Amino acid sequence: MKLTDEVLKRAVSEARDESLSRLPQETGDHRFSEQFEREMDDLLRRRPARRFRRRFGRVAAVTAAALVLLSVTVMSVEALRVRFFRLVSEKTPEYTAFSYQADAAASAAAEKQIQSATENFEPYAPRYLPRGYVLEHSFGGAAVKSAVYRKSGEKQGPKIVFTQGIMGTGTTAVDTENASVKEILIGDEKATFISKKEMNALVWNNDVYSFVLIVEAPEKEKIPEKETIRIAESVEPEK
Repeated sequence: MKLTDEVLKRAVSEARDESLSRLPQETGDHRFSEQFEREMDDLLRRRPARRFRRRFGRVAAVTAAALVLLSVTVMSVEALRVRFFRLVSEKTPEYTAFSYQADAAASAAAEKQIQSATENFEPYAPRYLPRGYVLEHSFGGAAVKSAVYRKSGEKQGPKIVFTQGIMGTGTTAVDTENASVKEILIGDEKATFISKKEMNALVWNNDVYSFVLIVEAPEKEKIPEKETIRIAESVEPEK
């Protein structure tokens, strides 16, 4: 006889019927032992907990891995931020001179940074100014740039002066006689905030450039501290 699909189906069907006929007839609902019931109840109670622990364990493992990756990333970024200069301030009764000096061990690298920054000077400017202030004029050379802002149409009175220099190339003197001086943060950078009756000033830096912001105005028109800080926080590369 030829073995076809039809023959196979019939043989399987007959074998199934024969196997079923050998099973005992149903005699009603089966009652399991009390021990079996207790074990099943205990198993059902434990199963969700195991599932939760399994899922929680996976979440914890992923979270831990993410934290490790984040820590490595932060450490890598900090490691790349190698700074060759340190801020040096020299105080006198009338003013404070700010300069950036390189440690002896980093002098060669510092010189290369100065040369690179001079050849590829990237000008910065404040993106925020109090209402009415506009650029009056700017001036500077290869390693320093200054911009003066006044209220539109005015040649005298309140002014904002922003100066950008390459670290390690000069000294900035700020009037600190009878002034209040404190340290604050501009973004992630430490800054020196200087306040007098008719002046607010900020001195800070990034990895390459130093910045000085001076706001001069009669006491009644003086720009508040928060507004001065807001101007400094808006400083970014010109586009």
